[in-house]
Amino acid sequence: MMLVEAGLPRLDVNLDLRDSSGAFLARPDLRFPDHRLIVEYEGDGHRADREQWRSDFGRTARLQVFGEEVLRVGAADLRDEPALLAVVRALLMRRGWRQP
Repeated sequence: MMLVEAGLPRLDVNLDLRDSSGAFLARPDLRFPDHRLIVEYEGDGHRADREQWRSDFGRTARLQVFGEEVLRVGAADLRDEPALLAVVRALLMRRGWRQP
């Protein structure tokens, strides 16, 4: 909700992302489709489960090859809302968004 209330561009929540041939790539937590920016929340399970940790790194690399920017955030990031919003805004602006 914080990203929506901050006046950032439209975002998708948990929608399948597919390549040009229709093959499944990922189901990102949040994605700004017009700017190809993904925000992924990494809960403690992502850190504690070795296979999940390895899988996450490979997934991030595949998304980057596809042209997506991937921002991985955790609980500490959510506790500092102004800092997180500043990072998301900066990444969006680097990808062409202009704040109204």
